[in-house]
Amino acid sequence: MDWGRIRASHATAFAQGASAILLRRELIPFLPAIALAGLWFGRESLLLLTLTALAVAWLTRPAALEDADEDPVTGLPQRAEAEAILETLLDTAARTGLGTACLVVGLDDADAARGRLGREDYETLLQRVAERLRTTLREADRIARLDGARFAILLTPTPRPDLENMIQLAVRLQTACELPVPIAGRAYDPTVHIGICLRERLPTARATAMLLAAETAAAEAEAQGAGTIRVFSDGMLPEVRAREELAGEIAAALDHEQIIAYFQPQLSTDTGEISGMLVVPRWLHRTRGVLGAEETQTAAAAQGLTDRLNEVMVNQALDALRNWRRKGIDPGPVSLVVTPEVMSETKMADRLRWELDRLDIDPAKICLVLEQDVLARFDEAAVSRNIAACAAMGCPIELAGFGAGPVSVQVIRKALIHRVRLPRSLIARVDRDVDQQRIVAAIISMAEGLEIETLAEGVATLGENALLAQLGCRHLQGDVISPPMPFDETPAWIAAHQVKLDATPRIPTRRGA
Repeated sequence: MDWGRIRASHATAFAQGASAILLRRELIPFLPAIALAGLWFGRESLLLLTLTALAVAWLTRPAALEDADEDPVTGLPQRAEAEAILETLLDTAARTGLGTACLVVGLDDADAARGRLGREDYETLLQRVAERLRTTLREADRIARLDGARFAILLTPTPRPDLENMIQLAVRLQTACELPVPIAGRAYDPTVHIGICLRERLPTARATAMLLAAETAAAEAEAQGAGTIRVFSDGMLPEVRAREELAGEIAAALDHEQIIAYFQPQLSTDTGEISGMLVVPRWLHRTRGVLGAEETQTAAAAQGLTDRLNEVMVNQALDALRNWRRKGIDPGPVSLVVTPEVMSETKMADRLRWELDRLDIDPAKICLVLEQDVLARFDEAAVSRNIAACAAMGCPIELAGFGAGPVSVQVIRKALIHRVRLPRSLIARVDRDVDQQRIVAAIISMAEGLEIETLAEGVATLGENALLAQLGCRHLQGDVISPPMPFDETPAWIAAHQVKLDATPRIPTRRGA
């Protein structure tokens, strides 16, 4: 055993921990005073003052350092601690004149990998990727686990973190991560995308902005295809600044009711009647206008407020159901998109049941829309138990992205799916593309064989509307019917739609022919 290496490793870890606590901007001005006191009063006084400063710094350390939680899968720090570490590295770089960089490494097609491997094997894959990243980096560099299947690489300041060196590092990281991973007796071949942000690209930015910049570059890389590397550029700067500003404002927006539920109607192709309403978040921003679901959800996720956003949407959906009932309006059930984080909460179904009982709302009026990544975690006890409990109390269960993901028919049956949603990517131009028509027809036919209803979302033209109805899709939703609207506009829209429906000639049905 190499005791020298172990002692060196412990010394490095101690130095990093001490610097993270002591070398904070608000404490650095006191360090020269400690040094002068040591010169005047001797080594013993210097040691005593240094230990006192460390104790004070430890007692006043930021909560992010005190309360940081490790990722339960990889044992790595998570986002909050990653930002605290990066803040310290940026301070060190500014003080010493050195440079640093942040890289974000992400698994390509992570949702599909989770669906194919199952939870335990997928977590094994994440552990192996984390280990390979660790062995490729210098001992002083740090790694953290971000949301999903992404990792942050936080580089200790160095004299030459130029673009060429960072790309070479990214290639080494890719090479290490993309070696076959033995899982359950077979080899899995992962690929990764990487985003890079050098400090020189954001010279005045702090940790949050730099990490967001690297994530933006990683998202750009992922969009370009598997195994892509992208470097943050000035052209991405407005997006990073906007994301950072929105992330800093989301908590206040939730508290001050600036984020509200909008409702998008769904129509039955059999009768033309309204068959439900999809609930989507909208942020009534004071300067940016009305922000959509993606911007709102991204900001909430960046601040760990996804659960809070979901709570707001559920409460407003329940209020809408009560108000429609008071007005004698029945637009059908409201569909709520449920994230994996919400579905994995142990008491999720119990809390929903309590709210429905308290407000005297029929559970059939709340339809839970599960994304593909929720069913990818169906083997988790909390997820499967919540789905079963919600279905048992009478809540319809929908699956989003049907036909565009890896969820098996067996899982669909176990999850008691009532209706599947055909995504926009599947139904776009279906009225003009014969091959697309065959694909959509086959998917609708399979759903009918499973006795599951279908809903096409994102219907954009009258041609798509008409052809999807001919192919047997039972429900439609999209801007061609109506864009999402605030609750106050729904009664008038519903009334106008009913007038339009009443004015439509009915084709008489011959009986006994």
